[in-house]
Amino acid sequence: MRIFEILFIVSNVMLWIVDRWGRRKVVGVANCLAIGIALLHFIFEGYRWQMVPLYVFTAGYMLYLFVKARRHKERRKQPHFIWNFLLPFLLAVAVILPILLPVFKIDSPSGPYSVGTVTYHWTDASREEILTDTPNDRRELLVQLWYPAQIDQASFKALYIPEYRQFGQALQQEYKIPAFILHYFRHVKTDSYVNAPLSAEQAQYPLIVFSHGLPGTRFTSTSQMEELASNGYLVAAIQHPYYAMTTVFPDQRIAPKTKKLPAVIDIDGWDRMIEVWVKDAQFVLDQFGKLNKQDPQGLLTGKINMDKIGMLGHSFGGAATIQTLYADQRLKAGINMDGTPFGKTIVNGLQQPFMQMKTEVVESNKDAEPTEQQLAKIGVTKQAYDKYKTEIPIRNSVLFGKGGGYAVTIRGIKHMSFTDYYLWSPGLRLMDGLKLPPKQAWHMINSYVLAFFDKYLNQKPSTLLDEPMSPFKEVIVEKK
Repeated sequence: MRIFEILFIVSNVMLWIVDRWGRRKVVGVANCLAIGIALLHFIFEGYRWQMVPLYVFTAGYMLYLFVKARRHKERRKQPHFIWNFLLPFLLAVAVILPILLPVFKIDSPSGPYSVGTVTYHWTDASREEILTDTPNDRRELLVQLWYPAQIDQASFKALYIPEYRQFGQALQQEYKIPAFILHYFRHVKTDSYVNAPLSAEQAQYPLIVFSHGLPGTRFTSTSQMEELASNGYLVAAIQHPYYAMTTVFPDQRIAPKTKKLPAVIDIDGWDRMIEVWVKDAQFVLDQFGKLNKQDPQGLLTGKINMDKIGMLGHSFGGAATIQTLYADQRLKAGINMDGTPFGKTIVNGLQQPFMQMKTEVVESNKDAEPTEQQLAKIGVTKQAYDKYKTEIPIRNSVLFGKGGGYAVTIRGIKHMSFTDYYLWSPGLRLMDGLKLPPKQAWHMINSYVLAFFDKYLNQKPSTLLDEPMSPFKEVIVEKK
């Protein structure tokens, strides 16, 4: 929550306390304080609908105090029910919404650089878009770049979700959540400055390509993108249209999430689909190669070290990272964050250094098999289930090849801990039974991601990766 929202809640609590035990003069001072903080909230932070119950409570309580003062020049004993139960109950109800749907803040990145950001819209003329019915439709991508920047007085911070209205509408269609609930995202800003000049401290910078989960977006791991950029990396997050939750192109056309997705354990279906994501990543590498030769905006010309390119991805984007590493030797290192290894079997393992990051899986009732009726509900045959159960462990076991690398297991986190998801609402953390606070999880995840790319793209020795025991008790590291 924002500072004046917190002070607004505190002022209401103080008002109730002094009304319950204080004198009328003290109540008057507390009343004025609450009004003053409310005005500061409206001026500097702005209205949001989640605060409406608190606005109503404050106005109603002040009206109650005014009427009470007019009717009773001398203080009289008030009903215990109002003092002790009704007012605290109404106040508690009023603050639930702004707490459950806070204007959250992403921690400032730790690196020495300020962070700039720019978004590209590119069309791959060589590929047909297979998820639309429009003849001759070509594959379009959005790519957001975060980079080391030098800022000035004209610099302004980027919104976390510029297209928050369309994103809310997509969530409403997918999960039946009223779209307006997420309009508070318009108040959430990042630590990235829009179109800021590239820092001149280095002649060139390494490039890291990021692939989101399904259905994620380019911005759902903003905290990680900013952390890497602040430490001297160009970080390009691909938004995969029709697989992302929603994609809004610059001309306001919308690419909704496709309904043509395989069943959750249809390994053949996912294997076919991942080829699109690999080609997306390779096309993005081609585009950055062109920008390095000649950037029309003048931002990246000659500034990308094309010999130092890495990739990381979360969930299905992690699977895409594995397959792109396998297909394209321009990538020198890669990280899979809790992704199932769909795609081609990696013969002889990956040739580049690789890190497999995952949550700790606590299995219960290992021998339980789904019934044919349960499989039919998700549209999967017993044969497909058996293939999934047999094939995935084999694929995981052969990922590490000549390049070596690390397997990192983190206890106490969940699949979505690799993203910003749990910042959106404390209710999400409760529903998923999250043990570690999200920012604590990020600190561990980002520490290992940064150490890995520093080692293999910048040739910096890493004590974190190679020390006998991790400094984080929740982390287990295996060198491969």
